[in-house]
Amino acid sequence: MPELADLKRWSALTEQELWMLALETSGDVCSVALMSNAGVIEEVTFQHSMHLSERLMGTIEDLLAPHSLAITQITRFAVGVGPGSFTGTRIGITTAKTLAAVLKRPIYGISTLQAIAEPYCGIPGVTVITVLPCRKTVMFSAAYDVSNGVPIPRLAPDARESVEILHQIRRLDGTIILCGDGASAFTRVADATDVHIVQASRWPSAQSIGRLAIARMNNGEPGDNAISLTPVYLAPPPISQPKIPIPQHPTPIKPTLT
Repeated sequence: MPELADLKRWSALTEQELWMLALETSGDVCSVALMSNAGVIEEVTFQHSMHLSERLMGTIEDLLAPHSLAITQITRFAVGVGPGSFTGTRIGITTAKTLAAVLKRPIYGISTLQAIAEPYCGIPGVTVITVLPCRKTVMFSAAYDVSNGVPIPRLAPDARESVEILHQIRRLDGTIILCGDGASAFTRVADATDVHIVQASRWPSAQSIGRLAIARMNNGEPGDNAISLTPVYLAPPPISQPKIPIPQHPTPIKPTLT
């Protein structure tokens, strides 16, 4: 039998029109967030240690339990769609898609590069460049105008050579904030120009994913198709890269004995 205090708390919770579960699993540091009309209710951040598929649903249940919520009471889902870790991104999207499809709820796929820029929204005259490692000298990057409530792309997300990103930094005018797990590679250019590297913003957060999804929802967007939503890899996984063919040497001719 629930206590009176629990019933009152449940009554207050059910008055909310929005319960959004946001997932971000594209990097080494993952997070899940519970959002409502009032904003972020709670966010849990964790390192999956190569066990994301085993830990994710348990983490979601642990997030919802203290708020007396079941997964069936979630009204919207949001998920980071990449770029980032191929396996991690796929696990997060598959989990969110499955829940949204089964429960018949809207789902919003959000760029991880845009999510990294989201905390800086509202700063006038600043361009935020988000950078994540891809492979060797290649990085995922995008540039955003953050003067309004949502990061607006100045340079579209793509997989770029580090040298190309360096040239883009030098071509952009005004103050630049460089963040993401790949930002530290550009320390030298930051020392010579009006570029500020923010080491704290290495990974996107689930609450940023949720806020961007709510912005889309408030803009009248119905959400993405839970069946066709797919990861945004921007570059093929290393395993799919063509291998250098092994030279075919002619079969040696064995000498004949006469």
